[in-house]
Amino acid sequence: MDIPDNTYNPQTHTTVQDGDEIPLWSYEETTGEWSYEKTGTIIWNNKGKFEIKSELSHLSYWNWDWYWEDVCYNGAYLLFNSSHYSPGDIVELLLIAYKAEDATFMTATNLTATIGETLQLLLVPSLVPTYFIIYDIANNGNMQTGIFADLCLGTYEINLDEMSVPPNISADVTVMVSGYCPNKPEIIVYPSLGYWYREISPGNTDWIYGYMVNGRAILRNALYKTFEFVFYYDGNLEEYIIPVTNQTYIEKGVELTSEMCDLFQY
Repeated sequence: MDIPDNTYNPQTHTTVQDGDEIPLWSYEETTGEWSYEKTGTIIWNNKGKFEIKSELSHLSYWNWDWYWEDVCYNGAYLLFNSSHYSPGDIVELLLIAYKAEDATFMTATNLTATIGETLQLLLVPSLVPTYFIIYDIANNGNMQTGIFADLCLGTYEINLDEMSVPPNISADVTVMVSGYCPNKPEIIVYPSLGYWYREISPGNTDWIYGYMVNGRAILRNALYKTFEFVFYYDGNLEEYIIPVTNQTYIEKGVELTSEMCDLFQY
């Protein structure tokens, strides 16, 4: 399983690194409980991405997840209001959350909310200010952004009438792609080739084609969105999930195969 490189590790209090460990859990449907199975190790693979692998001993629901001690089981409440809906109406929402301090990706989850009623968050980290994006799936994917100061306390009112595009949402973002050879660190390759990307949002299946020049790829109208970004390089399909908050320049390194590295003389 691939792991986005800006995933937050609550044990190290920073983004994931090569060699980090994650417990593997299985779900017992008869009891509704998650049981610890074993621990796996994150590796930085030859495609320039983090991944984790394991052999499964039985068929069930499985989940890689850290047991976060600084959590509260009963968290804050979200109260949804809107004049476009009637009290009691059910709305489907998509919530994407980042650690506010450094924009580390935390989670993306679907919410089923009732207008005029509170929805309580469960099993959330404490004392972690969180930047959020909430999409109203039924209302053309309109969004609202903000900060949850503490996921464990209080009630946050979210007015779906005020959902709008955040400031500077039209800004483009540069993704700088470089190829490198682990055994020849002085060699860096900036490729020129085609790429595809799409925004990860409710119901969106539209891919946009672009062509990077000397490693420079552009994501159009990208701020405060999350993208799937793919291209073929050195015979391999490279796939990345790229959450974007307020940064306009992102770097991605791709480890080249030994065969390609041997072509370079120095």
